[in-house]
Amino acid sequence: MRDLLDTAKCVLLVLEGPVCRLFSPTARRELATALDDLVRAAGHPPLAREDPYETLRAALAEPTLRRDGTADQVAAAVERAEHAAAPLAFPAPYSDTLLHTLVATGRRPAVVTDVGEEAAARYLDGRRLGHLLAGHLHGRRGTGPLMPHPGCVARALEAAGVHAADALLVGGTPKALEAAEAAGVPFLGCARGDEEREALTAAGAERSAASLREVVQAIDPGAHV
Repeated sequence: MRDLLDTAKCVLLVLEGPVCRLFSPTARRELATALDDLVRAAGHPPLAREDPYETLRAALAEPTLRRDGTADQVAAAVERAEHAAAPLAFPAPYSDTLLHTLVATGRRPAVVTDVGEEAAARYLDGRRLGHLLAGHLHGRRGTGPLMPHPGCVARALEAAGVHAADALLVGGTPKALEAAEAAGVPFLGCARGDEEREALTAAGAERSAASLREVVQAIDPGAHV
């Protein structure tokens, strides 16, 4: 792990998972159900996903839903839910410490996420972390693509002025891994729980950390964490 971090001039952190948990598992299912109700009310078959971001991906990929504006309504509903959830989001252990440690050791931190940029900024500002990421928060914009599309990763690299090989993406899902691979960025898995870790391994993640504490210690062996 240390070799990945030693060569990384910019460390990209995926917000949902490694940095925080915006929605609880129950809230995610409830939001996905509410989005399907919206789709059904517009006269379309339900998308039948258990995760709101999978529902949003499916809506954005369906030409009929895009043509009649239903996909826009789904995106707006997700954005409203994110905005409400952001002040209550639970930070991942050591995520705040990691951001401060990256800055203190001369590395550029950035956040990439499927979460809308306004809600992501609201969470980070609430944790008093926004100043560490000024100009380096790259989230969903309107009805733009979600990961595994590498758009947010490419924007992060451009803003930081670094080549893909000089960056590292820390994420907890196969879609984050796919986005990193599509952008040519090295990947470090950081899954919360056995199920997420097994999913990353099955997707081909070669390197992973059990927690961000390991990442902090790899960056700064003298850190008191």
